[in-house]
Amino acid sequence: MPVTIETKEREIACQLARALERYDEQSAEMVRTWLDMELYAEVSKGVDEMRGYCASLPRLSVAWVEFLIAHSELVFSLWRSGSRPSRSCPELEACVGKHTAALGHLRQGCARLLRGG
Repeated sequence: MPVTIETKEREIACQLARALERYDEQSAEMVRTWLDMELYAEVSKGVDEMRGYCASLPRLSVAWVEFLIAHSELVFSLWRSGSRPSRSCPELEACVGKHTAALGHLRQGCARLLRGG
C-alpha cells in the first residue's frame, strides 16, 4: 500500500499529538515550579520537537505561530515574575489563559488532521 500525503500527515499529526500531551503536562509543571531549569530545558526541547512536526503540517501554521507567541509570552512573564511567581498576578494569569487557548487551538487542528480533515 503506497504512503499517501494524507497518511504521512496523519502519522506526523499522531506524533505531534503525543508531543502536545507531554508539553501540556510539563509546561503546567513549569509554571507551578518556576525556575526549575531542568524542567525548563525539557519544555524547550518539547517545543523544538513540535516545531519539526508543525513544519511538516502547513495547515497548522497559523495555530503553530499563535502557540509560539503564547508560549514566549508565558515564559517571558515567568522570567519577569522572579523565582516565586504568584498565580494572582494579572499579567501571568492573562498569559496562562492565552497559552491555554493557543495550545487548545493547536490540539484542535491536530485532531482535525488525525480525523482526515
